Amino acid sequence: MSRFNFCDCPAGFNADPERHAPDCPGRSCAGKRGPTPVPATIKRSAVEPSVQRFWSEEARNIRCVRAEDFDAHVTRLQAENAALQQRLNVADQRVDELEDAATVASMRIRELDLTFGRYLLGMKAAVIADESGGNGMEWIFNGLAGPGELPPEDERDAQAYFDREVEGIDAGLSEVFAFHDARRKASQVKP
Repeated sequence: MSRFNFCDCPAGFNADPERHAPDCPGRSCAGKRGPTPVPATIKRSAVEPSVQRFWSEEARNIRCVRAEDFDAHVTRLQAENAALQQRLNVADQRVDELEDAATVASMRIRELDLTFGRYLLGMKAAVIADESGGNGMEWIFNGLAGPGELPPEDERDAQAYFDREVEGIDAGLSEVFAFHDARRKASQVKP
């Protein structure tokens, strides 16, 4: 018995019902006299549980779907498609926001790197000026005065001022170093 012809009778699938064997599924209304029963081998798909299939005698080896079932299935797929498109649009917008944030962060890092380089250059020039008999402090003073980073005027003890102000910087650097150490260790664990 094939998947498409569920009758093994010698009379054949299109024979009158009374010519089929008593236990043949084609005995009840087989052939051209009535609706053909659906073979047990055709099951509803897990993907399309709401679509009902039936067997058409005119197209024995073609699976048919009722128009209302097809329309309902298409409507459901269109709704799923619209929901997925909306999720895609939200994800695209989030990607754009993250790319913008990454660009801003990259420029901020470059700004900090260049600012740090400028301060180092100023300190190097101060050393050169001091060693050649000039006033090296003038370079350092100008480097701090430009962006408004001069120390408070009432500070008198340089070491105490440095020790007090460097605590926050050291704490921040420790946090940054711990972050990078954790990332490095995590990358070594991955295969």
